[in-house]
Amino acid sequence: MSGTLKSAHDEAKRRGDALIKEAESRKSTWTPFGFGRSAVDAEAAEKFKMAGNQYKLGNCFEEAGNAYLKASENFKKSDEKLEATNSVVEAAQCYKKDPLCLEKAISTFQLAIEDYNMAGRFSRSCQYLKEIAEIYETSENWENAAQAYEQLASMYSSDNKSSQELGILTKMAGIMCEKLELYREAATIYKQLGTKAMESNLGKFSAKGHLMLYLLCLNALGDCVALSEGVETCKSIDYSFGNSRECEFITKLVKAVEENDEAEYATACAEFDNITPLDSMKTTLLLKGRKSIQCITLDETGGEYGNDDDDHDHSDLL
Repeated sequence: MSGTLKSAHDEAKRRGDALIKEAESRKSTWTPFGFGRSAVDAEAAEKFKMAGNQYKLGNCFEEAGNAYLKASENFKKSDEKLEATNSVVEAAQCYKKDPLCLEKAISTFQLAIEDYNMAGRFSRSCQYLKEIAEIYETSENWENAAQAYEQLASMYSSDNKSSQELGILTKMAGIMCEKLELYREAATIYKQLGTKAMESNLGKFSAKGHLMLYLLCLNALGDCVALSEGVETCKSIDYSFGNSRECEFITKLVKAVEENDEAEYATACAEFDNITPLDSMKTTLLLKGRKSIQCITLDETGGEYGNDDDDHDHSDLL
């Protein structure tokens, strides 16, 4: 940081400190019988808000957040609800910029969401709930990220925002597969996505992809019966699924698992990959499914199962 920029930041912080003192002084002003109290609170709120602006210029984001929250408290006392909520959002955005204040950012965004829910402004609630989910995701707090995205999808559904809901469900299912290994829960979501995709002509083009992921999640669970039933379910959801390459591929996997034939399983994967390359998530799901064959084979030979390298080396699958 250059000396000039540091001086500018220091000066902004000094102005912020001075404005906080002015706000606290104005806030403590006595009013006879409460007359004029609202005006006093409004003036204090403006001072706190100005202090927050100065702290933000000085990159003092925790102090800025604290000042905006004090502004919000005083705006509420003066019955300026919109300004109060806007100040809460400003506080949350400031806390978000400080890596040490992410928990404060989340709790402050939640305060804003409560205000917007009460006002019926659900699109704003969704906007800031998404911010919470992204903070968890950036922090690699996958469980809380998935829960936040689940709440967000539900809110989009309640607000009749179908396309946004489906996008969030897709993201949520991806986290469940790749980060949490909650394959059964992810399968339920992919089945839901496939079903919803069939409701529109445009969506039908993505239905097979969702249904394939639904089946691959069942495959990862090592539940051959559920996988076989899942194939029939997909045929009932999308009548063209039975004639698709995806269905042919999954049917070969079912046969390989039923016959404990690891070589046939790998051949089916390689043949499909030659035409439609498998991405990392599908490859991981297929590796999980292959382990069920290895478990059965090793149990029959009395061997021990357990090779962590399978989670990282995909070359022998294809």
